[in-house]
Amino acid sequence: MAALLARLGHHATVVDNGLEALQTLQARAAGAAVPAFDLVLMDVQMPVMDGVAATVALRALPPTVGRVCVVALT
Repeated sequence: MAALLARLGHHATVVDNGLEALQTLQARAAGAAVPAFDLVLMDVQMPVMDGVAATVALRALPPTVGRVCVVALT
């Protein structure tokens, strides 16, 4: 997926698990007035924290980061 996005001219940030995804989203959004990411491609089946749990935790965050569009993949 990352290679395909790169060929299309997009930049992708890739992490290894749901907890890292949540932490990355929080870190990039700290103090930002707009979402740090336009879209999150969230794998449903990840180690440590799965995509469903990560999305639930994401939605609990303030609107700046918690309302980014999430597309579930598996």
